[in-house]
Amino acid sequence: MSSKKVHFVSEPVQHQGGVVADVMTGSIATSTYSQAETFLRETLQNACDQRLESDTQIKFVVDLFQVSGKKKEIFDDFFKEARLGLDPLGFLKLKDAKSFEAMVVADVGTVGLVGPLDASIDESPSNFAGFFFNVGRQSSDEKSGGSFGLGRTVLTNASEFSTILVYSQFSKNGKLSKRFMGMAIRGAFAHSGRRYTGRHWFGEKPDKNSGLVKPFEDKEAESFAKAFGMDTYLGQETGFVAMVIGNALITNPENAALAKAQREQAIVDIQQAACVYGWPHMLGSKKNRSVSFHFSLDHQEIPEKDPSKMPGLREFVKCYEALNTQVEGVESKEILFSSGGAKKEPTGTLAWLNIPSSQSDRDFAKSGLIPIASVALMRQANFIVRYMDVTQKADQISTRGVFKTNESFDSYFRKSEPVAHDQWNPAKLQLKPNARNPIKQTLEGIKETFKEIAGFRSDVVDGSASVILGNVVGRLLDGLALTGPPKPVVGGAGGGGAGGGGGKTIQIFPVGSPKVVTSNQSHYEAIFKFQVIFPKDQSDEKKIEFSAYAILENGNPELDPPPGVEVPNILGVAI
Repeated sequence: MSSKKVHFVSEPVQHQGGVVADVMTGSIATSTYSQAETFLRETLQNACDQRLESDTQIKFVVDLFQVSGKKKEIFDDFFKEARLGLDPLGFLKLKDAKSFEAMVVADVGTVGLVGPLDASIDESPSNFAGFFFNVGRQSSDEKSGGSFGLGRTVLTNASEFSTILVYSQFSKNGKLSKRFMGMAIRGAFAHSGRRYTGRHWFGEKPDKNSGLVKPFEDKEAESFAKAFGMDTYLGQETGFVAMVIGNALITNPENAALAKAQREQAIVDIQQAACVYGWPHMLGSKKNRSVSFHFSLDHQEIPEKDPSKMPGLREFVKCYEALNTQVEGVESKEILFSSGGAKKEPTGTLAWLNIPSSQSDRDFAKSGLIPIASVALMRQANFIVRYMDVTQKADQISTRGVFKTNESFDSYFRKSEPVAHDQWNPAKLQLKPNARNPIKQTLEGIKETFKEIAGFRSDVVDGSASVILGNVVGRLLDGLALTGPPKPVVGGAGGGGAGGGGGKTIQIFPVGSPKVVTSNQSHYEAIFKFQVIFPKDQSDEKKIEFSAYAILENGNPELDPPPGVEVPNILGVAI
């Protein structure tokens, strides 16, 4: 490792105030997806966003492993400055541990962290300053999912210590340049009468006048990267490598056997998320795929998967192929937008098929990943924004569909996405009063298509579960929001670490909307997701009880149902 001193710099709140880290860490945490899914979605989208050319293949790598022994001592030495004083990132705990969990995500064949070190310099591209210093990103009409803005916190949120090490190689004046720096984003805090935003950096000595912290560059950067084993992911190609210090997906790092089992499960979950949300990038021959995926456990690559052969996903692939060519059994239509008058313009193309539900379909639905009747929404970036529930044609029938925006409307849909890129929100377009909204019309057009297909179901009045589902599922969905406890306030005086509740009581609030996973002539099942936040620094055993109630028209739970009325049952609770 380089003999140069590593300086630990914490950002003070300026006289005019500023954005604190709590805002940044909370922005991506609003995603309705699991941490593994959110991590994969954000890092993959940004890797695709940074490809060198629009038609070139990139290599995307995720590697989970444990660091111990002599290798761990190198990390302890690197972080020693951060352990002084208040130790805002908790590195004393890391030093006392015999080992720690780590995770690397890398993209190869991408632009890398090129550009000026100073965020105030108006120069493009400015990837380095955009990643390490800027808060958010300017809106643009790019076709991609968006380059790391607030979404970079998906990396620091994945760290037990809110810390990552970053190594990048990029082309500058025809030569391969290199940069290395560490970064942490945690809760705001106060120390010695001064407030700090919660943003920290590990790098060269800050500039005497501006206070700007700088990365290690070229030979020094390569020396650090080799010491941490990060250089091997890039070789002699341009790209980006981030190492997460203390993998938050591993909840029992101190237990070797349990930690290994959790690592194995975590890499399986991340690979599955790549298949579920990134399968369009896996299609074609190995040479022609837009992304070459590599998932490794303890530096050993696990077998790849082919979504075109995976039950539960292969039908989506058929629909995707039908967007450009005729595929047997797949129907398609354009979804139209009317801005007023008789003229209508297509916002994109919808393709779908209906098939008997398979066990894989039911498994995906029960896990909350893909509803039984759903359409994969995607833009020109070919990444699944989400699987939208649509009306089920009949019991035991699965709908698999794909909607892809066209060139002319793609930028509208991009602007409608939140930080996590997990939905299309018509309100985000901020159109003029009474202006017609292409996002709203498109989503309604897709839903109406499947309501018409399943229209005969509304004529049935035999009291079967299908009718019950149609009549009350709206109240079931509304009831979650009406009866769920309020969302807790993030942050607070003195700041707080990622993942810890700042209050003194347990807080529970709903995540997303319930998913109806199965229905037949006698019952239906739905999954409700909640997030539970425990008070910080408390290890006492806690008990949480869940109860199920029907929701009345006024949104209140039916506490005393009439005799003979069936009441909902909890089939199971899973963590």
